[in-house]
Amino acid sequence: MKASALAHPIQGLIKYHGMRDEILRLPFHDSISVCTAPLYTLTTVEFSRSFSRDNFLVNGTQVVQPRELARIQAIIDT
Repeated sequence: MKASALAHPIQGLIKYHGMRDEILRLPFHDSISVCTAPLYTLTTVEFSRSFSRDNFLVNGTQVVQPRELARIQAIIDT
């Protein structure tokens, strides 16, 4: 089984007006975001019982390092 998703990045904008909580470092205002529609990422996942292990590639060729691999697996496995 194979599935792809196209996602447009969202750029967070915020004007600094101090901290709502100094200890937790929470800003006074919530984030304001804009979608940068001309830019996108395309992610494809493929599942098969014939695969012996998980393998993740970036841009089709770059093998993902162990730290990034763990982050990707955590999302895919949920």
